[in-house]
Amino acid sequence: MLLILYEDDLVSGLRPLTELNPAFSLWFGGERLIDRAKGKGDVRSLVRRRVRRKSEELGAPTIDPSDLDDEVVFVNSAAPPGVVEEICGLRRGAALTEDGRVVVARLGREAAAGVVEGYDARTVNSEILAAAESTLESPVRTVNRTWEICPAGLSELKPVILRAAAREDVESGEWADRVLGDGALAMISPGAEVEGSVTVDVRGGPVLLERGSVVGAGSTLRGPLLIGRGAKISPCSHISGSFIGEEARVGGEVFSSVVSPYSNKAHFGFLGHSYVGSWVNLGAGTVTSNLKNTYGEIRVRVAKGGRERTGLIKLGAALGDHTKSSIGTMIYTGLQIGAAAQLHGFVTERVPPFTLYARTLGWGLAEVELESVIRTYRRMAARRGVEPSKGEEEALARLFEETSEERISAGVSRRRVRFG
Repeated sequence: MLLILYEDDLVSGLRPLTELNPAFSLWFGGERLIDRAKGKGDVRSLVRRRVRRKSEELGAPTIDPSDLDDEVVFVNSAAPPGVVEEICGLRRGAALTEDGRVVVARLGREAAAGVVEGYDARTVNSEILAAAESTLESPVRTVNRTWEICPAGLSELKPVILRAAAREDVESGEWADRVLGDGALAMISPGAEVEGSVTVDVRGGPVLLERGSVVGAGSTLRGPLLIGRGAKISPCSHISGSFIGEEARVGGEVFSSVVSPYSNKAHFGFLGHSYVGSWVNLGAGTVTSNLKNTYGEIRVRVAKGGRERTGLIKLGAALGDHTKSSIGTMIYTGLQIGAAAQLHGFVTERVPPFTLYARTLGWGLAEVELESVIRTYRRMAARRGVEPSKGEEEALARLFEETSEERISAGVSRRRVRFG
């Protein structure tokens, strides 16, 4: 079966997380759409030029009309991974829709060719609908805004953990010094390590330590919680209801958050109801606020200006890939931090990509040099034993150029800042 993961014009609503990533590669709890789709067949993509090379590296190269099968399944990249379970029962010519937006559709070769040849994110949904013979209301809902990803994804974390545990020869219960709840839900994979006394609370859901992960002594782990391969939890940490990605370094207090692979929050500080992209480093004492003093609904200022209602009273930060914060950084409630930003002091407003933000230190806003970001990325990759991605560097370069006017509009000084 050929699956085409496509982006439509609403992908911008998932900034800053999609600034350097195709939407299908975002972490929805502890899994990604791209990974589930690969289990169903050959995967291709229709995405923004900025992330095409990265999509290819992820195993979803841009589709060519000559490569189409007799039947093609189009999957909206903003759909959660569970959407792939709807494919098998979908007959040819049918589309599942959500308020007029296609979620998944199954088309023949000729109909699919017209969509692929004329791909435009602004019109792709209408083109698929025009080619479909019938439509049904989708039981699966897409994510349209950044603040929807964590609540929706983490709500699915329990079955994700149980599926992951089924692939491992896990040991239950006895590895922890103290288990609260059913010990069978406290699971550790071969090769994972616990350095000392640890408390595991599974009353709210299962806990799984994947291969190569390490948990420091004195830590408390509360489920549902998935600690990915090679991730390290610092001693005396409190990690709850979260996904910690592969080779991440996490310490202090983390609550209801996603920490993507290869990111660091190794020291004390609080991260709550937040999504952290990859290659992020949060300095010691970095804190995200996730609740207003008034306990009121949180509104988010988005890239195109204006504030949008979230319907949430708890919402932390969305931190784009390659973001760095200095020691003692305080990030206000519900902020969006663009990719490759540098944060200092109190952060009280949305930060564009490639911006040094240090208003409270008297430095104002300044542009961060692209070459410095790439140099830092290569250093971080080397420390993790990872070959730097050409797609990542290409996406960074394109994003830097494409967001130049956005920085100017935000008052970012063109004096560039380089680090090391």
